[in-house]
Amino acid sequence: MTVPRTTQKPVKIFISYSHRDEKLRQRLETHLYALKREGLIEAWQDRRIAAGQDWAGVISENLEGSQIILLLVSADFIASPYCYETEMARALEKHESGEARLIPVIVRPVDWKGTPFAHLQVLPTNAKPVVKWPIRDDAWLNVAEGIRRVVEELGREPESKPGEREPESPGAPEGPEESPSSAPWQYLDFGLEIGEENEPHKYAVVAHSSEGETREEMRFPFDEWELKDRLQALEIALLRSGSTRRRLGTREDRTVQEFGRTLFEALFVGDIRARYERSLREARRQEKGLRLKLHIGPPELAVLPWEFLYDPERDYLVLSSTTPLVRYLDLPQPAERLNVSPPLRILGMVASPLGLDPLDVEHEKRLVEEATKDLRADGMAELSWLEGQTWRDLQRAMRRGPWHIFHFVGHGGFDPVTEEGAIALSDQARRKHLLRARNLARLIDGHYPLRPDHLDDVVVKIYRRSSGGRTGS
Repeated sequence: MTVPRTTQKPVKIFISYSHRDEKLRQRLETHLYALKREGLIEAWQDRRIAAGQDWAGVISENLEGSQIILLLVSADFIASPYCYETEMARALEKHESGEARLIPVIVRPVDWKGTPFAHLQVLPTNAKPVVKWPIRDDAWLNVAEGIRRVVEELGREPESKPGEREPESPGAPEGPEESPSSAPWQYLDFGLEIGEENEPHKYAVVAHSSEGETREEMRFPFDEWELKDRLQALEIALLRSGSTRRRLGTREDRTVQEFGRTLFEALFVGDIRARYERSLREARRQEKGLRLKLHIGPPELAVLPWEFLYDPERDYLVLSSTTPLVRYLDLPQPAERLNVSPPLRILGMVASPLGLDPLDVEHEKRLVEEATKDLRADGMAELSWLEGQTWRDLQRAMRRGPWHIFHFVGHGGFDPVTEEGAIALSDQARRKHLLRARNLARLIDGHYPLRPDHLDDVVVKIYRRSSGGRTGS
């Protein structure tokens, strides 16, 4: 007898568990086979990682793509730093943003009332641990039925179809004329070059400014283990700060600020700090900004998130248009000159998925259009905006090339474990879909003018402005 399969797209389930609960996880998957055979779900857990794969990257990719996340809660789960602080932290963020449904399953007795998921409805019924049921299969049946109800509920949620979005009003009035303060900034440059390690934790730093060159020695403030702890705390703080419920002056804010301040005070030391302050004053006198050009030689320092540099007398450097931070990378091969016969063709894309800070799409478009106005008027450039926010929309647009510039406006991030960036596009239901750098490279592969062969050497920094909820490109 053949079990009839549904036409509904399978719901992706991610199972987070401690390996000490391996047998319990196996029994759960056995009881979920009815849903699998009906084509309602696809379940994933870390035992499916193949030999040679980057396990942290594979876990992150499957967690991001899940619609239901099951936490198999036990004392070992709560004691596991990776399960509790990494997987559960991201799962809560996805739940609170509406990207996924988080379901804690109490498999063994443990005090979980003070955990961040204590406010959620758990399984089995009455939070009775699975191992405490007289007949354990009854417990798993109770869990499977609860998961089925959520799967069916998700299947009833309407999905938007491509093209079903608010039509733009062609007769809508244009926004107010840009004020002089929104005109493009001019900058003085302040270069910082970090050289190789001279002694343990000591690096030579050279600063280049309008006053000339000066040298100092930077003492890196963290040892190996302290740096790992700081980066882990930073990652957790950033995940939690993405919650839709924000408070001012939270512990997460202080964690990020302290990390950025420590890096700033280590880098801007002695005469370099004095030159920096004088350069700021000179830039203000000329009504210009001060552009920081950061070139980091040692690989162990190059991978750090220097974008969090925090000036205790001002703010995060990257949050001000007067102090942009530009990082220069050593390329394994020199970039070839790109010869273009006009017009220069620019493809613009805006993605504002549900659950993330909404973008002022029209304002972002106007900034690009204003910056390219003269070139377009002279026939030297063409600007086209992509209609749609999914990777398939981008793929179709690529076929209408050639394109010389791809300009993305939206949200993004960087995974320090895989050392790979990602941009946040939308799926067909307007939910967040992270497109990693390697997948973006595949999308634009074959479009030589865009130089996909150099994509891994390009660092795109997308930062969030805390005022107004604006995310820039």
